[in-house]
Amino acid sequence: MKKNLTVSDKKGPGLLLSAVLVFIWPLMYCYKYVFSDSSFSLTMGNDFPVIYTYKLILLDKLSNFSFPLWSPSEACGYPFFSNPFVQAFYPLNILLAAVYKINGGYSYSDHQIFTVLGLSVFAAGLLLWLRSLKINPIFVLIAVMIVSVSSRMTEILRFTNAVHTIAWLPFILYGLTLAASSAKKIKAGIIIFVSFIMMITAGYAYYVYYSVFIIIPYIAILIYAVHKKYIFSESKFSLKEYSATIIISLSAAALVCYPYLNSVRQLMDQTDLRVGGSFEFSTLHKFTFKNTLGSLFYPSASHIEGWYYFGLASVMLVAAMYLYVIINKSRFKNQFLLLSVILIWYIIISYITYGESSYLFRILWDYFPGFSRLRIWGRMNIIFVPVFAFLLASSFETISGIKKAGKETKGM
Repeated sequence: MKKNLTVSDKKGPGLLLSAVLVFIWPLMYCYKYVFSDSSFSLTMGNDFPVIYTYKLILLDKLSNFSFPLWSPSEACGYPFFSNPFVQAFYPLNILLAAVYKINGGYSYSDHQIFTVLGLSVFAAGLLLWLRSLKINPIFVLIAVMIVSVSSRMTEILRFTNAVHTIAWLPFILYGLTLAASSAKKIKAGIIIFVSFIMMITAGYAYYVYYSVFIIIPYIAILIYAVHKKYIFSESKFSLKEYSATIIISLSAAALVCYPYLNSVRQLMDQTDLRVGGSFEFSTLHKFTFKNTLGSLFYPSASHIEGWYYFGLASVMLVAAMYLYVIINKSRFKNQFLLLSVILIWYIIISYITYGESSYLFRILWDYFPGFSRLRIWGRMNIIFVPVFAFLLASSFETISGIKKAGKETKGM
C-alpha cells in the first residue's frame, strides 16, 4: 500500500479564522511584554535597548521625511543606514513612522509590541506553509500555536531584527511550495520575491545566511516529491518553470537589496573580527551534543544561544511517529523516505553547530563563502523550528490515522 507524504485536506477551521488565531496567539502568550505599566509587566533586555534607540532615531527622521545616513554620536561617527541593527530599509518602518507621527513618539513598550508581532508574522507564515502541504488544518493550527512560542522563538525576543528576519522564512517556504503548481507560479514568485526582501532588510544577516541550509534542501525534496507524484499529484509540474520561478524571484530580490547588502559588507569589512579568518572568533561560544540532548529533553542542560525545546510531549509525539513509520515502513514508503531525509538533515545541521569539534564545520569554515565571518553557531538551530512544526503536525495526523484505522478494524 502506497501512502502519501501528507494526507489530503480534511474539515477544520477556515484559513482566515486560523490565520487570525495564530496571529493573535503570540501577543496573548507574551502578554507580559505587550502590556506595560502593570505589576506583571516585563521589560526586554540584552541588546534590546540599543536596538530601540536606533529605531527611535530612524522613526523620528522618517516621520519628518528625512533619511539618516550617519550616526555622529557613536565614537567618532558610524554609518547609520548600513548598520544591520537599524533595519533602515525594512518596509514595515513605514507603518511605524506613521504610528510615530500620529502618537507623537514611539515608546519602549511600542517597540516590545513590534518585536512580538514578529512572532505573529512567523506564525501566520507557518500556517500558510503547512496548509499548502495539505495537512489536516486542525493539526496545523495546534502545531503552529505550540512552535511559534517555543523556547527558541521567545528567547530571541531580545533581538528585534532577529525575530523579524526569521519571521519571513515560512513565507519563502510557502512560496517555494506554491511554485510547484504551474497555475500558481506568478503568485509564488511574488511571495518569494517580497518575503526575501523583507527577510534581508529585517537586519539579522545570521538568519539570512542560515536559511540557505534549509531552502536548498527543501527545494530538492519538493522537486523529487512532486516529480514522483508523492504530493500534489493533481498539479501540473514543470521543472523548467519551477526553476525559472525560483531563480527569477530570488535573483530579483537579491538585486533590489544589493546596494544595501554591499554597504553592510563594506561596513563589516571595517569592523573588528567581522572580516572572517579568525577561527577563535567563530568558535568562541560552544554548542555540543549534550546541548542538543538538552534542547530536546531538558533545556536547562542546553546553551541558551542554541536551544530549541518544544516541550517533552511534542518530542515524544514526533518520536512515536518515527517509530510507527519505521515499524510499518512497507505501508509508509514515501513517509519513511521523507522522515529519513529530515533526520539525516537534522544530524548534519546539528553536527555543524558543534564548531571546532566538527570536521564538517572546519571544512565549511575553510571553503564555504562567508562562513568564517559568523560566530555562535548554536544559533543556526533556528532553522529547525519550521521543520519541527511540520513534524509535529504530521505526528498528530499519523497518530490520528492509527486511531481511526483501529476503530474501523474494531467495527469490522
